[in-house]
This record gives sequence, structure tokens and C-alpha cells, in this order.
Amino acid sequence: MGKNIKKILSYFLGIVLAMGLGLSYAYAVGANDSNAFVTTTEWEAKIAQIETSLDNINKTINDTNMDFMMNGPRLQAGLVEGHENYGPINADGFVHSNRGNSIAQSWNRYAPFNRVALRDNWNGTQSFINYGHTTADLSYTEYPLTRRFAMKVGGAASTIYLIVSMYYYVHTLQFTWVDISKPVQDYSQAKTIDLAIKRNEWIKIVEAQNQPTELPRTSSGVYTGTTSDTVFPTTLEYTGSNTSKSRYNLSNPATGYVSRSVYADSIHMRWEFPANCCIIRHEQGSYNSAIWQYIPRNMNGRKFGNFSDIIAVTTSATTYSTIARVYSPQKGCYALKSYINGEIPILNE
Repeated sequence: MGKNIKKILSYFLGIVLAMGLGLSYAYAVGANDSNAFVTTTEWEAKIAQIETSLDNINKTINDTNMDFMMNGPRLQAGLVEGHENYGPINADGFVHSNRGNSIAQSWNRYAPFNRVALRDNWNGTQSFINYGHTTADLSYTEYPLTRRFAMKVGGAASTIYLIVSMYYYVHTLQFTWVDISKPVQDYSQAKTIDLAIKRNEWIKIVEAQNQPTELPRTSSGVYTGTTSDTVFPTTLEYTGSNTSKSRYNLSNPATGYVSRSVYADSIHMRWEFPANCCIIRHEQGSYNSAIWQYIPRNMNGRKFGNFSDIIAVTTSATTYSTIARVYSPQKGCYALKSYINGEIPILNE
């Protein structure tokens, strides 16, 4: 904020000096021609110079956040690197949010539990968007999505991506695989997804120490499901407690498995999707038991996706929507995109 004040004062002083200089020349030109400090031609040149200076000042203001600071509303925001699109809790450097099962619960009205996020629009602008919480009491706590991103799997020539959705730290995780070379997704066959990340580039989101643990192949806390045009967005946006499986819209066609192996310089994870399934949801009360615990150490210039960043995963040839890989200036990297607004950043490409 101090730097912004200095910039404002600098621009203000420049404008004042320019105006003073203009008045001086106006007085000079208004004097007798024989006593004038400058000729009319010299004065017109000086006026053009002043106009150019003012244009440069205005461009500087518009090209930075100065226009917002000088003319915008008094919005104060605390942002965590990479989480610029979020409006929920910021605790211990992590971002999460929840909604108590009862409307009357006091924490549902606390300022840190606000329900506003920023949505990246197709034309480079941003708009405010609310978490769509119900206005009625629930039988469970509702945990909105806190961050979403995609990871390319299978090598440079692959068209397979794994979408990672995190809810409330890493208590609940959802993984969805898509093949962007196919407008209509085919999930009729079982699919195994293997992914490795470098330990010097990714860090555990909860514990300060970056000491990952092995996770033997398990189906504990693993729920599987299919998707449709109408179900998939809802499935992506929210999750509830372990006791409300109907909320998840998951059909559980068969058993899925997850596992993790740890090496000196990398962490290898595996998801075993059964046939007729594109979603694995993993829920664990222990951080170390969660299959995915990591975020990049450096998100400078990039942003995570939020609950408004969704794609169309369709299995019907009559209602399909292409998943495109595009560069997203707002997310600062390549991203997956289906709809006109909303892009899921790809963090390993």
C-alpha cells in the first residue's frame, strides 16, 4: 500500500507541475510579442509535449492497478499466492471453506467465512460469483471446492488429463480423467492412471515438513462414479460428509483403488478406475492417508481454478461438448476449457 501511495503522489505532482508549466507559458504568450518568452510555434510545441506527458501518466495508471486504487471501490483483500480467485477462509496459509449444517450456526455469518469468489471471464475481465449454498438446514456440513487443477499423464504425446479437485484441505479429494482427443468420452473400460511429481517442486499442503509417506493400495474411503451433462457440474462443486453419499451423485459402479510410493526425489501415485467410471473420490480423516496432499511450491504468475472452473465431460454423441486445451492469460498457464467462462489450469505442462 505504501508503494501505491508513493505512486499516486508522484503522478499527482507530475500533473501539478505540468499545469504550472502550462500556466507559465500561457502568461508568456499573452504578453506583448516583443516581450514574449516564447513564440506561438514554441508554445504549441510545448502544449503537445504536455499532452503527451499527461497521456503517458494516464496510460501508466490504466496499465497498472493504479486506476483501481485511485478510482475504484474501497475493496480490501488478503490474497494467498495462487489463490487470487478465492474468497473463503485463509488459515495458516491455506484456503478452505465450509458451511455448517444449520443456518442458525454463528460461524455461517462470520466475515472470514464469506461465500464470494472471483470468476475469470472469457474477455479478460473478472466478476464476483457466490457459492451456491442452500438456504435450508442440512443434515451434514457442506464443503465447497477450494482449488482445482489438471495434470497431464502418460507422456508428452498423451491426450489424457487428470483433474484434481480439493475440498477443505485434503479431507476430501476428487479425481476425474478425460481424454481431450475425444469429444465423446468412453469410460467402458477400466483405466489406470499413474502420475509422478518432483519433491523439490511440490509440497504437502498441511504439514510444514515435506516428508511424504507411503500409501499401500487401498479402497478405503474410495468412491467411484460416472457422469452426465447435468450431474457433473454439481459433482465437481460440492461435497458433504461421509454419511451423505446421495449428495455426491456417484453411482459406484465398482471398486476403485489408490496407492502412493515415495522415492528420494519424487512421489508416485496411482488411481485404478473401474469400468464405467471416470471419477474417484477419496475421503480420509487423516492428512497422511489422503492420496493427494500437494500443491506447487511456486505459483507465481499462475492461479488455481475454483468452483466456477468446470468442463463438460459427456458420454452422449448428441450432447457432447469439446474439451479444448488453451493458453489462459488469467490462469497464467495452459488450461482445459469447455464453456465460454472458466478454465482449469494445467500445472505440469
